[in-house]
Amino acid sequence: MKTWRLLLALSIGIVLLGTGSGCDTPPPPSVFQTKAVNFDWSGVVTLGNHSYLPINREGNAADMAWDILHMLNTLEESHSHLVVDTWAIEERSNYVCGLWINHHPKPVAPDRSNM
Repeated sequence: MKTWRLLLALSIGIVLLGTGSGCDTPPPPSVFQTKAVNFDWSGVVTLGNHSYLPINREGNAADMAWDILHMLNTLEESHSHLVVDTWAIEERSNYVCGLWINHHPKPVAPDRSNM
């Protein structure tokens, strides 16, 4: 019984240590300075069909709904070859870290000019 409790406590500790990545640093000055969404797109990381958009701003996501939706809309408009499947907000207590976005290439219509 003691071994089970020790393993559970150790597992929880490892998970809690791992959840602090990327979200504990203060926001860079060029990211989200105004309500007009002054977002620094150079911080976006994409690998395969997944992207991470760092926000790094104090507050809760509900108060940033317009900004977050505007970011998603801008991403979709500027990358018209992609289709966004799902997205999720990464946040800690009173701090929004960023957006995780899953996407895939938009299907290309077949060339019917040879038919």
